Amino acid sequence: MSSSKCVKQPRKAYTKEQYEMSHSEKLRLIDDELNSFYKYCQQAGFTEEEMDIICQPLVAAMRRSWLQLVFRGTLVLIVLGTLVCLAAQLDFVGTHFTAISRLLLIKVLPIWNWQPLYYENCMINNPFYNDYTITEEDCVEGNPKFCSTSSVVKVLYPSVSFDTLKLHYLNAMSRGSFKDSKNRSSKSNSQLQEIPESQPDISAVPKTCEALETIDRLSDVRYRNLVENYLSRDAPAIITDAMDSWAVMNTDYFWFDNITHLYLENERLMETVPCALTSNLRTGSSDLAAFLRRVHAPEVAKWFVHWQNCDINAVKVLRKFYQRPYFLSSTVSPAHFNWVLMSSDYNSPSYKKVELDSGLIALAQLRGATQLRLTPINPCNSSCPELIADLHQGEMLVFTNVMWTLEYAPMRGLDNIAILTETVWEEDT
Repeated sequence: MSSSKCVKQPRKAYTKEQYEMSHSEKLRLIDDELNSFYKYCQQAGFTEEEMDIICQPLVAAMRRSWLQLVFRGTLVLIVLGTLVCLAAQLDFVGTHFTAISRLLLIKVLPIWNWQPLYYENCMINNPFYNDYTITEEDCVEGNPKFCSTSSVVKVLYPSVSFDTLKLHYLNAMSRGSFKDSKNRSSKSNSQLQEIPESQPDISAVPKTCEALETIDRLSDVRYRNLVENYLSRDAPAIITDAMDSWAVMNTDYFWFDNITHLYLENERLMETVPCALTSNLRTGSSDLAAFLRRVHAPEVAKWFVHWQNCDINAVKVLRKFYQRPYFLSSTVSPAHFNWVLMSSDYNSPSYKKVELDSGLIALAQLRGATQLRLTPINPCNSSCPELIADLHQGEMLVFTNVMWTLEYAPMRGLDNIAILTETVWEEDT
């Protein structure tokens, strides 16, 4: 009997379901316990600072848990983004991804009109940038200002610096027969003092667009002369010998096929999309490769096209067919964008406008001929005339398009190829 009393009675087996609670019940239980603990601390007379110290381990544990959750989420997003980028490098994946993205953007148009943002040149406007605005003073002829001293008349031209005048004077003096530097210096000073106080001839001073009648044709031009007499005055010029040394001008084996093969045989260029493309042919898309395949077919006739390369790979590859003109200084930066203008027996009475950025523009006529029209922009269009000229094979049009818009018309009955370059231009280069 005694032994049976010492035997410990087995505990009643509770089912597992009695200890299981749902997630919401667990959170409610924890919340109740925390509220009870908070009330107990208040009744015990603890201050807020003391309660912060007591709860610090709990707060630190919750913060660590939250940071771990954020870290894991970020890591997952990075991995997924990397996988998506790698998959997009595959042609078929990239094509489908682009198509799906376009469809989604079209679907969200009723909710969010993203079209103004799509056509904006800048995502974020710079509040400190003020674009230069053409005024009527830029269109009229600039008159030189005279400031006379006791024995010397100084002529101050807006775009000709004193260093430039000094350089021209020293070059003229160096052509004389002086025995030594001392005689040269003394004679220079004496000649400077002998300049009469009379108004100089300003007929050779370059004019602004108000006085322009035609586009001057130049050859054997020097950079400083081009800058002072034309570019700084926003006056265009045609250089007739600009491309005499170019390899593409000294061969008979250059035509449309060279351009089409350049794009169709280069994988990077086949995927490039021009920033602007205008043509009378319709391909149903902006795919340049598809368009070039079409014009490459012999049965296609009477067409024109011009497009802008803004993809760096396309810009670099097209440089194969042109080089820096001899009259540009090495300080002038390389072209950041370039255009291709081609046409085949295309006859049209209307001019084709080329939308250009501000900068130094050079249009090189590689084959055929093109009729050009430079139209002054507002407000210069009321005081400056339109300039029309023919650009023949081997010639180059050079101008700064601060106050000009460029339009062209392919010559009738000719096949034409031209390359246009856009370069960042600073007058002090």
